[in-house]
Order: sequence, then structure tokens, then C-alpha cells
Amino acid sequence: NFIANGKRNVFSVLTVILGSMAIGAVFTVNANVDAYIDELIARSGGPNLSLHLRSQQLSFSEADMNALKAISSVRYLVPDAMSPTNFLVNGSSIEITAIQTSESYTLARPIELVDGQFLSAWDQTQPSKNIVLSPVAVDKLKLEHPIGMTLTINFEGHSFPAQVIGVAKPLYDTNERGLAWLPGNFFQSLTGFRGNAGMILGFSSYENLDFFEQRTQEVLNARYENLYEIYNPRQMFEATRNDYRIFIQAGAIIGVLALMAGSVGVMNMMLVG
Repeated sequence: NFIANGKRNVFSVLTVILGSMAIGAVFTVNANVDAYIDELIARSGGPNLSLHLRSQQLSFSEADMNALKAISSVRYLVPDAMSPTNFLVNGSSIEITAIQTSESYTLARPIELVDGQFLSAWDQTQPSKNIVLSPVAVDKLKLEHPIGMTLTINFEGHSFPAQVIGVAKPLYDTNERGLAWLPGNFFQSLTGFRGNAGMILGFSSYENLDFFEQRTQEVLNARYENLYEIYNPRQMFEATRNDYRIFIQAGAIIGVLALMAGSVGVMNMMLVG
């Protein structure tokens, strides 16, 4: 009987092995999910909120920023502004997204320096025309050795010279199409906008980010009512975590069922033997 049921016995053993592998995969994925989410949070500048006013005529005032900084557990408050610009290279106009920076910018938007240096505190306090390009921007502009080059930026018919001092990779944006980081004063001179319609507000605790969002809303409601938007990345991160949890639960169920079925087969093998 044992030999006659050889195929069934082999199937039972394979079922046990596959079930064990499924359970092992579940534990492995479960252990890595939190690490993956933590990495996403770190790449986005840690727990933070993006604040934007809905009208270009509005701007966060100094009093607004002081009130936001007074919220408990605030780590940083940096401007969040960008604008499409045209770089003139060899007679061609190529669109690159210019980004406003500040001294604390890299806390909110981490970068990986590829070559040269990033914008310093000096660039933020002086009338600096230094810029940093992303590798994608360097490729679009077809620059072989960009460090030290002086480029021309055209914005709404006005031309501005800019010197490249570094190349950096944005860790927070893996799908960028060409970025140029500019000092805050240079960005505002370039675009003609002197205010701050967007801000990034960083906190020390990810678990309490929803609470911090409520506190931020209380501060802004007193000033702007419904004229602002808040983006809380915690919802996206938790949705990603839930997607993985569904996979984990499905794998656990399959593994348990396989082990049960295989165990029954193995028991029959032992009884027959």
C-alpha cells in the first residue's frame, strides 16, 4: 500500500515543504515591511506635512511661520516652491524645474551629493547665483563636466546667469524629470514671487502625525479658513503597509492550509508504513 500510494506520499511531502516555505516567506516579508516603510519616511524627510495656499495671491507671513514653529515637536519649517524654467544651452531652450531652497532644505528633502557641493548657508544669505543640478537635468542639458559652468536661465523673457556648483540626486523623488536647486533669494528674484505659498513642516514623531495635522489646521484655520491644503504622507505610507499586510495574510492562510493538508498526508504515510 505504501508503495502503491507513492505519488500521494510525494505530494504530501511537497505540500508540507511548500507550506513551510510560504510561512517562512510570510515571516520574512512581515519583518521587512516596517523597515521598508521607515526607509520611505526617511527618504521623504521624516514625518512632515506639506502646506499650500490655494491662491497665488496669498503668502505665509512671518507671523504664520512663527505660529507654525511654535507647535510642539516641530523640527523644521522650509519653503516648498518650484517653477518650470528654461535653460539656454547651445542655442536650445530646455525646460528644467527650479526649486527654492533654504538652510534647512535637505532636512525636508534629502539629497545624495554626486559631485561638487550643495548650496551652503552663505548661498542662502548672500545674492548668490549658484545652482545645483540633478543627474537627469545634466543629461537633458547634455553637459559633460557641469561643475563650474555658467548657464543662462530664461524665465518669462528675462535671462539670469547661474553657476553650477554641484550635482545631486533627490532621494525623495525617483521619477524627477530634471531639477535645479536655487538659493531662496535667487529663486525669488528669478520668479518674481517674494512670498511663501508652500511650506514643509517637519515633526519628530511619525505615530503622532495625525495629531500634528490637527494642530496645524487649528493654526491655519484662524488665518486662512479653507484657503489652504495639507498633505499628510502618513495615509499613503499606511496604505502601502496595508497592501503588504493583505499579501502577508493571504500567504499565511495558504501556508497553514498547505501544512494541514500535507500533515494529514504524512500521518497517513506513517500509519501505512
